[in-house]
Amino acid sequence: MAPVSRGCLSRSVRVQTTIVAAYRAVCYTPRVSPTVFWLMVGEREYFLPFDEFPWFRGATLERLFEVELLHETHLSWPGLDVDLDLDRIEHPERYPLVARRRPETSKPGGATETRE
Repeated sequence: MAPVSRGCLSRSVRVQTTIVAAYRAVCYTPRVSPTVFWLMVGEREYFLPFDEFPWFRGATLERLFEVELLHETHLSWPGLDVDLDLDRIEHPERYPLVARRRPETSKPGGATETRE
């Protein structure tokens, strides 16, 4: 098997780095307020109120700005462990936030147990 030349590896790494940088440049957060933040993806601006996207409410600016476009429609905030697609951002009414409190039951001795 012939050895791979360093030139090919270097070019490959440069191309991959350029692609990653291009994806990051396409997506960024231009403005933040106490109740909402705006997100630019390509030429389009999205409005994300914290009431509809509560995962971002307590985030630092640094974490909000660390957004990556992984695919054409998939966004990731790795520092917040949040992944969203553009359909979820464009149509939050299609994806209601549902959270239920687990019922607690009493155990002998006054301890409580949470049922799953």
